Formats: sequence, structure tokens, C-alpha cells
Amino acid sequence: MEEGRVELHRDINDYLRSWKFPYDSTTHNKTITLAHLLSHTAGLTVHGLPGYPSTTDPPLTEILNGLPPAVNDPVRSEKEPGAGYEYSGGGTTITQAIVSDVSGLPYEEYMLEKVLRPLGMTQSSFHQPPAPQLAPHLASAYDEKGEPVPGHYHLYPEQAAAGLWTTPSDLARLLISIQMTLRGEDSSIYSLSLYLYSPPKPHHE
Repeated sequence: MEEGRVELHRDINDYLRSWKFPYDSTTHNKTITLAHLLSHTAGLTVHGLPGYPSTTDPPLTEILNGLPPAVNDPVRSEKEPGAGYEYSGGGTTITQAIVSDVSGLPYEEYMLEKVLRPLGMTQSSFHQPPAPQLAPHLASAYDEKGEPVPGHYHLYPEQAAAGLWTTPSDLARLLISIQMTLRGEDSSIYSLSLYLYSPPKPHHE
């Protein structure tokens, strides 16, 4: 189907090259798939991600392993995959590694070329720090006490989970395209989703 490079229902370790998921007994010998990651049913840890000041930029592998300078716990199994819904920003971060490993492109470049530009999202970017042309237009972030975040905002090397800089208008373009696709009037989102993800094929031993 189209240019599908990976299958939704195969083991994620078949596609990960820069890092491998460390299976243990928690998964009960079941593999984790992209379908699990995308639906938050992989049973993984790390719900949210706090972000970093501009002076800190941990590599993705250290974020996934929970090693300094990363500030999150390791992304690991806490229940059997498929057992139920449990939001995991850590699991979404694994999809980022898969996209980069399979495409051979940095995540922000892949998303710009294959998603943002085709959808006309010209004021959006996954670059960390933000692309220079967007920086003057970014809103300042505030903490839970209502105080401004030093440096105006945090950076998120966990781009897939938390790293999109965007505007209400660009988000509207995405939502309109999704709704048009559901009505059979537009195939942009459908085509983009199939660029990497294709349905399972039978395997022969």
C-alpha cells in the first residue's frame, strides 16, 4: 500500500536501530507494536515529559533509558501490551525513534517534508529549539504557580510527544483535512499515514 515501510502489527524492535526496547517478563512474552504505541495500549511507563531549558538537550536514547541529563524515568513496560489504555508520552517518543530510524531523516525534517508542508501548515515546526522564523511569534509559557518559565518556554527533544510548535490556524488545517478524509473528500491524511505505516502482511517461517 503506497510507500508503506513498516507494519503496524510487527515488533517495534524490527524497526528500531538506534535503540532497542528492553523486553522483560512484564510483557508476558507479547511483543509491542506500532499499533500499541499509537493507541497508547503498549503498557508503557512515562506519562508526561517536563521539557528542558535551552541549555540542556539530552539524546533520545538517554531519554528512553532515563539516564542523565534526561530527567524522566526509563521508558519500560508496566503491564502486558494490549491489556488496556494508558497514556504514555514515553511510548510516543519511541515512535519518533522509529520514524527517524526507518526514514534516515531527523524527525523534524521528516515531519516537515511529509506532513507539515503537504498540509499547508506553514507556521508549524518540530524543530528544537524552534525555527528562527517562528521564534518571534511564540507565546511564553507559565508554570503551575503562574510564574513565567525562564527563557519563555521549555524545549522538548521528545518531539513526537511534545515538540510541535504551531498555531490555531495550522491546527485547523490539520483537523479540516482529517474531517475531509473521513467524508471521502480528501486523501492527504490517509496518504501520509501510509507513507510509513502499512497493514500487516502474512509471515512465512
